[in-house]
Amino acid sequence: FDASSAVFFFFHRLNLSKFELSRGMMFVLLAHIAIVVYGTLAICWTLLEHQNWKDVIMAQEEQKQQQQDIEDKEKSNNNELTENVNNNNDNSIIGLSVWKQIQTPEFMLVLGFSAIHILRCNYYIMTIDDFLRFSLGDKNDHYANVFSYVLPSGIIFVPFIEQTL
Repeated sequence: FDASSAVFFFFHRLNLSKFELSRGMMFVLLAHIAIVVYGTLAICWTLLEHQNWKDVIMAQEEQKQQQQDIEDKEKSNNNELTENVNNNNDNSIIGLSVWKQIQTPEFMLVLGFSAIHILRCNYYIMTIDDFLRFSLGDKNDHYANVFSYVLPSGIIFVPFIEQTL
């Protein structure tokens, strides 16, 4: 999400530049880019549906299961725990078609969770300038400009965060 917020910063700078593009023109440009990207994604997804990618995934799952069996033999004192983990894997969606996966309650939960939190993040980004003006007396938008640089640069720190977890 941090990287996607750079789009609005880029549009703001583009609006102030010599190109004199209106906001409407920029959002139409963004919509065209999104159509191309999501269209390409849909085409690739459809092509994968018609290939034998399910066999590859099943082979990977079998390999993981064999490795898990070897680890289970080495850790014989955790038999009860591994049985519980193996029993929880019965509801796998790997062999389902895309349409069936979209219809699962898990997908609906993730979709709702993502939609709510992206709305929350967009509201935060939309109101931060007013908050900074009101709470810090940022008359010349100094803090707002710092925020507009810092937020998209958060993508740089993702590998460091992953290393700490």
